[in-house]
Amino acid sequence: MPPRHLATLLLSTTLAAGVLTDAAAASLRSVAQLAGPQVRLADLFDDAGAEAERVLGPSPPPGGRLVVGAAQLAAIARQFHVDWAPTTQTERIVLERPGRTVPKEAILGALRTALAGAGCATDCAVDLPLTPRLIVTPDTDAAPAVEQLDYDAAAGRFAAVLSVTANGEAPQRARVSGRAAPTVTVPVLARRLWPGAVISAADVQMARVRATQIGTETAQAPEQVVGRSLRHVVVPGQPVPLTELVAPELVRKGSIVTLELDVGGLSMRAEGEALQAGGLGERIAVLNPLSHAVVQAEIVEPGGVRVVPGSVPMVPPQSGPNWNSQTWNSQTWNDRPQVANR
Repeated sequence: MPPRHLATLLLSTTLAAGVLTDAAAASLRSVAQLAGPQVRLADLFDDAGAEAERVLGPSPPPGGRLVVGAAQLAAIARQFHVDWAPTTQTERIVLERPGRTVPKEAILGALRTALAGAGCATDCAVDLPLTPRLIVTPDTDAAPAVEQLDYDAAAGRFAAVLSVTANGEAPQRARVSGRAAPTVTVPVLARRLWPGAVISAADVQMARVRATQIGTETAQAPEQVVGRSLRHVVVPGQPVPLTELVAPELVRKGSIVTLELDVGGLSMRAEGEALQAGGLGERIAVLNPLSHAVVQAEIVEPGGVRVVPGSVPMVPPQSGPNWNSQTWNSQTWNDRPQVANR
């Protein structure tokens, strides 16, 4: 038992003078749950007699415990004429004070309020490496408060003194330090997605992140993310770089695609081989396997591409007009024997 509590109890019993009547036979409790800030005679003994409500001293703080040994129990029993005596020198009682820990969110809320008053945004992100252990009685709704705050806005650092007081208890105080920074709301992934997967609306949620994490190359609206695919894995809950977002792959490299040309109201189609992979709206190189001409085409649907108007074949065909100086037009298209008019 801590010396301070021993001294307090012994002093209390010494001062409790007067002529007291003998109490009935009493029994020592093994464990006592203390409901208030004071220890009473009835907390130690059952059938403590007429002085059962006698205050012996302060109870431990919420969440704490106090052990009273055989010698001190015997002295208390004699002082208050309780019919009890220890049978062994190891007899003792454990006095426990129930308590609950103040939630971390309540502590962060108090810090955000104080930081807002010091110039930080009301919804700033607060990083607290070590959460102080503030314990109050279970039946109280006491909230922590910031008694002192030092905030360096340029460095984003703070130091504070927290306190909480409940039901007439002595205030509990704790020093904390950490970082604080303004936040912004951006779309983040709600779950892990593999590269190539198409992002749906259910895969995206809005979250507040540090403003320092956001740049011009970060997605800031859901429409920039939904319907796109990832180049690489992006950690859920983190900002999504625009450089990691691509159109969903509608054409695979080496696949056979339908090559379409629209000129002057005339639409013609042929089969080609995609030399690159790509998504909707992207331009890829497509090979005509018969003429070996390579043209640039825009992906318009899964497995379907459209020749870019006015484009020059990237690789001339083995025969036919001079492709290096002539644009892709209806005349040169009609010169291709493998293309059929639709």
